[in-house]
Amino acid sequence: MSACLNCASDYQKKTMRRPHRYVESGLSFVLLTNMAALVCKCGEQPWLPDARSLSHAITEQLIRRPLRLTFECVRFLRKAFGMTSDEFAVLLGTTRQEVSRWENDRAQISGLMDLRLRLEVIDKVLPPRAAHRQLRDAVVAVMVKRVSSEDPTDNGGDIVIDATPHYSRKGSRGDRQPRIAIGAGAGT
Repeated sequence: MSACLNCASDYQKKTMRRPHRYVESGLSFVLLTNMAALVCKCGEQPWLPDARSLSHAITEQLIRRPLRLTFECVRFLRKAFGMTSDEFAVLLGTTRQEVSRWENDRAQISGLMDLRLRLEVIDKVLPPRAAHRQLRDAVVAVMVKRVSSEDPTDNGGDIVIDATPHYSRKGSRGDRQPRIAIGAGAGT
């Protein structure tokens, strides 16, 4: 483990007692449970898990939600693709200006574009696995059900993800130099 840059004391690793609101993801409604924290004389700092595996977990939960994608979700998914607005627009068969309107909350993504984006995510962002067909079917079923019973006041609540498996995945940062969420307080 390393030493704190502020107080020079050694960090001690522990599990945070409260969920961490993972605003670093760009989504205001993601909570991480069982997240590790580094503690020194200065206080407690969240230790972020492996970003790639955590991003895949958030992405899968996001596309399973029975709600229309919000501006935060569209931006998160575009970044998960690693695309510019122009590239993203071409992928979805729309314009860069329309993508900008979605991402800046000036227009809501249509139901058809929402479904198309979710299916593209399954095919091109999530890691390949045998259950892709079942995931596609589940997403389509959720979207069909949502359209028939949409409640505009339903915000879907938080996505809660257990951070534990995202610290020990093959290719993760393991016990090397930890990444600390700068300016993020515990339980915020």
